[in-house]
Amino acid sequence: MALVKKCAILISMIQRSFDVTNESELVWMLNGLKDYIGYSHARTVFVQFYLSRFSGADAQSVTRLIKQELPKAQVVGMSLYGDPFVGLNAEKLMRFNFCLFEQSDVTICAYDSDAESLDAIIADFRARLAATPHLAGVLLLESGITFKASRFLDAVTEGYEDVPFFGSVANINTADLLDQEPYSFSGEALIRRGVVAALLSGESLHLYTESIFGWTPIGKPMVVEAGEAGSVGDSLIAKIDGVPATQIYKRYLNVDPDRHFVSNVCEFPIVVQRNGYELARIPCGYTASGALNTMGDVRDGESVRFSYGKSDAILAKTREASIRMAEFAPEAVFLYVCANRAIFLKERAHEEIDLYGSVCGGTVYCHGFSELYRYKGQGGVFNSQLVTVGLREGDGCTGANNRCLLIGVSFDPPRRTPPVLHGDAA
Repeated sequence: MALVKKCAILISMIQRSFDVTNESELVWMLNGLKDYIGYSHARTVFVQFYLSRFSGADAQSVTRLIKQELPKAQVVGMSLYGDPFVGLNAEKLMRFNFCLFEQSDVTICAYDSDAESLDAIIADFRARLAATPHLAGVLLLESGITFKASRFLDAVTEGYEDVPFFGSVANINTADLLDQEPYSFSGEALIRRGVVAALLSGESLHLYTESIFGWTPIGKPMVVEAGEAGSVGDSLIAKIDGVPATQIYKRYLNVDPDRHFVSNVCEFPIVVQRNGYELARIPCGYTASGALNTMGDVRDGESVRFSYGKSDAILAKTREASIRMAEFAPEAVFLYVCANRAIFLKERAHEEIDLYGSVCGGTVYCHGFSELYRYKGQGGVFNSQLVTVGLREGDGCTGANNRCLLIGVSFDPPRRTPPVLHGDAA
């Protein structure tokens, strides 16, 4: 009986993920959750809802249905680039993740930078952070390449170095670029330029987070001359080593600044070393003068290097990180994956997801435009990154080698002892 009681305490958070491809599956999912005993016993139901090739209006319609059928649900989400399992940049997809917390709380807020200034957004958000007891982590889903993501992240995380901030920037399928804009959303708001946040809190809520890169810097450091950041991205890199920034790509990678420029250089992110951390940057555009627009700031006087990747080396880093996550014994796992990472890994992209899926069966993942991660004063806005978040309520499983000893049945390999023959018996 003591073991059963221990098991009930340990398994206090429940995570369920669903990929939905038609209306009947959506209805089945909601009906099943409504009748699920875990829903009725949950203190808080946190829903992440990600879409590819659906409009913002579609997202709002489904969110209203979720709130109608599951009144406890606290919903956030964003538009995606696509998914390697269903064909990146090809298929329509709705992905849902439900976290049923037994003891923790989630506070949702949304800010539209078209309606209020960035300074006002920062001030209000910091006030909400200060008013949240036992703040354990913050999910940020940003949208719009005109939103100054780095400035926002730098400002709101100051003084909260012991709280991990993580998330992604909304993306969109390239086939829909002429008809739609990327968006993030909550149960009440659709944001095309701004941020939706979920403040995760609770005295018993624990998070384990990492940001994984895996590319290797190469070549000499090159000094950046920053320009005045315009309406696109966080930064403008005017010159690198004294010449227009695009010329560096021509010199070392033989890539011309044309309409294929971004797709031709994304295999070789430039890397900034800041506070002992590697911040990867891929240009999101360029100007007629040869300057580069980036999501994720690059400061005047900083040095950058090119980097190169090998699939085996990148996946080895992910494998090592997944082992560390398993040692944490999470009850839920969130993954925020750069679309460029999936494009680079090609048919092996699923291996990263599989590694974490083996740690936690309900693992949810999404492919955004950029990744967000700040903890202990390190990190920022990234490209080509995998941001991993493990959550649990309570102290987690205990036992030899961090295994969960739930019912007293051992699955260790049998001991290889030689048989005792009757003739040899004492």
